[in-house]
Amino acid sequence: MITLSMAQVRLVMLAAQGLLSPPAEAATRASLLPAIRRMGYLQIDTIHAVHRSQNLVLWSRLGTYDVDWLDQVHAEGHLFEYYAHALCYIPIEDFPIFRGLILYEDRTGNYWQGWAAEHPEIVEKVRAIVEKQGPVCSLDLEGETISNSWGAVKHEKLALERMFAKGDLMVTHRENFRRFYDLRERFLPDWDDANALDPAEGNRLLFLQSVRALGVARGDWVAPYYYRLKTGLAQALASLAAEGKLIPVTVAGWEAPAYVHPENWPLVEAALAGELVPTYTTLLSPFDPLVSDRDRALALFN
Repeated sequence: MITLSMAQVRLVMLAAQGLLSPPAEAATRASLLPAIRRMGYLQIDTIHAVHRSQNLVLWSRLGTYDVDWLDQVHAEGHLFEYYAHALCYIPIEDFPIFRGLILYEDRTGNYWQGWAAEHPEIVEKVRAIVEKQGPVCSLDLEGETISNSWGAVKHEKLALERMFAKGDLMVTHRENFRRFYDLRERFLPDWDDANALDPAEGNRLLFLQSVRALGVARGDWVAPYYYRLKTGLAQALASLAAEGKLIPVTVAGWEAPAYVHPENWPLVEAALAGELVPTYTTLLSPFDPLVSDRDRALALFN
């Protein structure tokens, strides 16, 4: 089994995340989706001091680009919004994974469940409005507000959020960062729930994608990448390694096992040969997937 140094692990992770070298060419709209697929997801955040986090994360990898492109790629159906590490843009090809988690995993889709149980009439009222008028945003709906940890929010907004969490509604697009919701069957008219993945298989795929995105992944880094439970993780990783879908490696100073996705093995070989040289300096959002796991960032980058 190959042994890597911590320095080599850092280089492979930077390369896997697209942060080792400057962009090879000027960004185009077609550049966005491969960058998001490379990371696995793009976390969405509303705070806008310089730019919102999702724009900063792409800028760190692509350089200057038109921020409207992200809304366009989303509206065209190449991305969907749901909770991965947090609320994220996720490549549409991963929808079967997350639909399976919504349908068959108890811990997925529980946001505002208690509120909805107390206000079923509001949920049904908003559902009827979406069915008739969709896509709609919360500003299209009038109603009373309640106070929560985020401030005052309309009951109707919570109804939209509850149906979104359950997978009954999906975000079709954003305008000035406002989310527009429509029925899932209108957003994905050809979707059949028979194609939703069993959560065990969905988790295996998310573990694989986590390792690929991280370049070299210590076992305890894998589950947090998509906010998955660690229950059964060690067995799943061992099984994936036995099947040849992951490659185990050792890292000097680590007792825990580490894994590499086969797609990233050329990066490991390049690191061992001294051919990975960092030539890029950029700013990172606090929600950039390179550093959003603070424990991992501390362990790897000190």
